[in-house]
Amino acid sequence: MKFKTHFWTAAVLVVSLAAAVAAQNSPANTGQSSAGTVPANADSIVVKGVKGRVFAVSPTGRSIRVREGMVLPEGFTIQTKGAESFVDLFLKATAATVRLGGDSDLKIDKVTVPTTGPNGLTTKPEVKLTLNSGEIVGNATGMKDDAKFQVVTSRGIVEVKPSEFAIKPGAGLVVKSGVAYYTTSNVVDGRTATTRTQVAANQQFTPAAPTSANRPANTPPPQVQPIPAAVSTALASQFNAVANIELASTQPPGTKPPVTPPAGNPPNSQIGGGGNGVPNTTTFDQVVKSNSPR
Repeated sequence: MKFKTHFWTAAVLVVSLAAAVAAQNSPANTGQSSAGTVPANADSIVVKGVKGRVFAVSPTGRSIRVREGMVLPEGFTIQTKGAESFVDLFLKATAATVRLGGDSDLKIDKVTVPTTGPNGLTTKPEVKLTLNSGEIVGNATGMKDDAKFQVVTSRGIVEVKPSEFAIKPGAGLVVKSGVAYYTTSNVVDGRTATTRTQVAANQQFTPAAPTSANRPANTPPPQVQPIPAAVSTALASQFNAVANIELASTQPPGTKPPVTPPAGNPPNSQIGGGGNGVPNTTTFDQVVKSNSPR
């Protein structure tokens, strides 16, 4: 009885989460009419590689194990469990690749790919993420000038430009090449002061923790510094890996059989569909088989 209950629970979880993703991408939840163009939430954040235990948590709190080939929409949070775990992501809207490191928590706030509406106007590509904890390493060297890519941290907002960058635990920004900007706000001498700091190639910057308490106007702000040799060495392999995410795979060739979705169901139209080894139309028997111990 317990064995059957386990399969039934797995089936309910997959079906429920798939429904949550479908609802998340419905016109009602994207603020667009069905006749207009809808931001492509579900085909914009693609999982390119996974190591260890990685989970996607829906806005309602449901969790599913992340696998290579999944697509993740707005509102979902990606969590890596364990210091050695990571997940590689391709951000279609900004043509950027990102690796979320171990013991990290990253929320997908907004994803908009360029689309042209009935009025002929084209939306600008945009990605907004919130790094609640942990570390990300990214490569946005192919990002177009009109694209907008932001990462919210506990200390401000990182505005990513074409660059190779990393945001470390403690919200420090490291830029290997290109440029990025860090915007922070604090109360200084009774007034809220917003500062936008440019961080160029081979530089790092860690802003002070935000506070609502008053600070004297003569308090020296944190300064941009050259990247220490130890930090540069520690990040070298990660920058290289992120630059090759589109070509890399965490699974040896030939270990994952090709999946042919049923007619009329485009690949990767929802979590659990397309390139992760589970057809878009998933029956109860398929769910049981995919969750069976081997």
